[in-house]
Amino acid sequence: MKQEHLKRDLALLREKSPLVHNITNYVAMNFSANALLAIGASPVMAHAVEEMDDMVAIASALVINIGTLDAEWIRGMLRAGRAAHRMGKPIVLDPVGAGATPYRTETAWEIIRECHPTIIRGNASEIMALVNADITSKGVDSSQSSDDAVESAKQLALSTGAVVVISGATDYITDGTRTETITNGSPLMTRVTAMGCTASSMVGAFAGINPDAFEAALHGMAAMGVCGELAVAQCPAPGSLLTHFVDALYTITPDELASRVNSAREELPLWSESAFEAVADIMHSIEQYEFIQKMLDGTLPQEQFVRYLQQDKIYLKEYSRDLYAVADMMTDKTEGDFFRATAKEGMESENAMQAMLSERFGIMGEAMPVATTLRYTRFLRHYTDTLDVPLVLAAVLPCYWVYNEVGKYLIAQHISPDNPYREWIQTYGSPEMDEATRYVVALIDRLAKECSPEKQALMRRVFVEGCALELEFFMIGLQES
Repeated sequence: MKQEHLKRDLALLREKSPLVHNITNYVAMNFSANALLAIGASPVMAHAVEEMDDMVAIASALVINIGTLDAEWIRGMLRAGRAAHRMGKPIVLDPVGAGATPYRTETAWEIIRECHPTIIRGNASEIMALVNADITSKGVDSSQSSDDAVESAKQLALSTGAVVVISGATDYITDGTRTETITNGSPLMTRVTAMGCTASSMVGAFAGINPDAFEAALHGMAAMGVCGELAVAQCPAPGSLLTHFVDALYTITPDELASRVNSAREELPLWSESAFEAVADIMHSIEQYEFIQKMLDGTLPQEQFVRYLQQDKIYLKEYSRDLYAVADMMTDKTEGDFFRATAKEGMESENAMQAMLSERFGIMGEAMPVATTLRYTRFLRHYTDTLDVPLVLAAVLPCYWVYNEVGKYLIAQHISPDNPYREWIQTYGSPEMDEATRYVVALIDRLAKECSPEKQALMRRVFVEGCALELEFFMIGLQES
């Protein structure tokens, strides 16, 4: 955890006072609202279906807690969640009691499928139940240790695209590739109601001011754990804990929070970390390249974008073939299905976007491939023909990763609503693109662990070469015909 980021976010939360829309259970409403007010956020507890769209529109974050369930509440949760997803608002899902009854588990998954939560926070039993139908819980309490749920949390994160938080003696925060822990808090916190629900609301408050969901979840849990410790130091028993906890949220300073938090990163030798570090200069050059910067401000000449799109169409046709080839190499059916779906859906999405842009910019006819396009497609085909899965994945990863990074970078610069390239930018910066990229990165990291240091180095060289070709590809638009 970067302490300066934690301090920054607590100060920013108090400055911005984000409105957190909570759809939560009766037991937690009062305490969660008081905790949010104490930390500096603004709570609203709204459940009426009729006002969901309007309430989400003015909120900075949405927290959905399934502790109180009936058909009407579920209808409101789904409506609010769909609206938040459509508006790009962060969504925190608290799957209270998942695993206790099929109704709860199925409801949690319906919300995940329909609303695409940004963060899922639950106890160990709840998280494990979402991954394994055979896991049960005793009501809303966990029957499992948070340590036991880490692999389930990683799997859930990779399959949903959400950051997953496990509350327990050790809090785990993971996006499937990164994992950090927080060991603050006290067992006494488990002897009062609404602490877990309040943790979800707290995470929502930080998500309302920090677009990095991983950091927001980490910082929200840090505030819960540290303030829990401070509260317990002032009281001997559960009855006075809630009062002291709210006081601690109100009085804690950014410096005190950062100095007291006990956080550690799971130390895993990830191939991707060294690979991304190796292409940092290339990525910076891509983001600052004239073609990208003019796309950002909407001043890129139409003919230059058309030239790029024509070559991109040629490239993507070949890239799709390569992904189908990758799918055939996978021994795991799920992994094979992922690449087949990516190849099919990616081409359909690209074709739809290109057709729309073609209509807008008047792209006529087919173009012949230029030298850069030929070099890049031959590079991909060379490694695909080797049938060496780690090398093949290192070769196809740049297209996922570079475009996703470019899309997220451009979105973060707050593109204008009338920018003619807005659709292109949003496609590559979308949560779906981010989820697919993280899936491939996690797969390569797993395979790399089985490779020798020499093989890992070769994979990095292939990845660097692919990223360099991506930079060259963006240059096509500025080249004279």
